[in-house]
Amino acid sequence: MDDGNPIKNVLNRFLRSKPQKEGSSEEKVEEEIIQMVSEGHEQGVIDAQEAEMIHNIMEFDDKMADDVMTHRKNIMALDVDTPIQEAAVEMVNQPYSRYPVYEKDIDNIVGVIHIRDVLQVLLEGKDNLKVKDIMNKPYFVPETQNISHLFREMKNKKVHLAIVIDEYGQTAGVLSLEDILEEIVGNILDEYDVKEQVIQDLGNQVYLIQGLAELDEIEKALGIEFEGDFDTLNGFMTDKLEHIPKEGEDASIEYKGYFFKVMDVDDNVIQTVKVYRSVHLDEE
Repeated sequence: MDDGNPIKNVLNRFLRSKPQKEGSSEEKVEEEIIQMVSEGHEQGVIDAQEAEMIHNIMEFDDKMADDVMTHRKNIMALDVDTPIQEAAVEMVNQPYSRYPVYEKDIDNIVGVIHIRDVLQVLLEGKDNLKVKDIMNKPYFVPETQNISHLFREMKNKKVHLAIVIDEYGQTAGVLSLEDILEEIVGNILDEYDVKEQVIQDLGNQVYLIQGLAELDEIEKALGIEFEGDFDTLNGFMTDKLEHIPKEGEDASIEYKGYFFKVMDVDDNVIQTVKVYRSVHLDEE
């Protein structure tokens, strides 16, 4: 009987049709479910969104905080001594509701502030306060924290924004409940998402890709595999170029049939890269 939950119904339907073999490992069962889901999608039994959600559920327990966090380069944060009025102007002009608060630099996060609290104190006429006077305690997690456990912990503690710390105690990024949920339901465009596409398909095998785009996503788009221990296109490009390109520098590489041309550099980070098949070189 259909209980109104499409994902549960699909899984139940497939599991009834193919019971688990005695002695099957959990990993083997997951592989079988994913294979059945793919077959179901090809046959039209499961739509694309349902198939994606089931795949995401199967992979959920294998992901860590650094797999889904917003990188430190994309964090919008406030100095601890920022006046409330100045903070209000900054916050209302941005699409975020919660901001990390730092003292001296981003590696010393001392709090988190919500725009609701800022507006409330202004309504009460307390415009002489600073960010540090109304901030909340930060919630820190290691970058190796399993997101399944982290999701339960954040829900239980009613924490909406976590500060992700690397092995050296420095700020690696931030992670919200919405970021974790997106790993199951797909991109719901929460407040820390970059609004523009990370990988823009311009047609005719030409792409405009953000420097902080994850390599595994680029691999899917281009149909190639990247060698080396890198997470982002910026890291890969910097290694291949053997230096950090300067703003305005004509820097490019050729890799596995594609040309990667640096289009924009800011704050020592490659911001955008144009990628195109080698046959398009003469068109540039």
